[in-house]
Amino acid sequence: MEDTKAAIIKLKMYKQKQEVIEMKESQLVLLESARIKTSKLSDESGGTRKDIYEQLEDMLVKKEELRLEIIKLRLEQAAVDTALKLMDGKGKLMEEAKEVIKLRHMEDKSLMEIEIDLDMSESTVKRRLKKGEKEFTRLLKLA
Repeated sequence: MEDTKAAIIKLKMYKQKQEVIEMKESQLVLLESARIKTSKLSDESGGTRKDIYEQLEDMLVKKEELRLEIIKLRLEQAAVDTALKLMDGKGKLMEEAKEVIKLRHMEDKSLMEIEIDLDMSESTVKRRLKKGEKEFTRLLKLA
């Protein structure tokens, strides 16, 4: 039961992770184009200031952190993609189950909306949802 909840959460977070990846990639692009100004630095400048090398080091650390975060998020998405792909080719029932779990958990549709979209009865949608969640959970453990 606990595994199923974790798998469903991964499905629900799939689209949000894509948005986070895009934001982090845009931050990385900005950091790549950032320049450290050296023209105003002099020994006569008052107050505390970071050394140019410290600024550069901070920028490099931030870039590496962003790259690692992006890789981690992409790996999590790849696991979901792989589990969903492994559900293909297992017959009509499994393809319907896959579609139901995608609509329910990734598109956040209600059971009634899924019934209408897929032209299925309420009980069929519930059975496919349960079957899809169970198979997705099993496959996600393998991915």
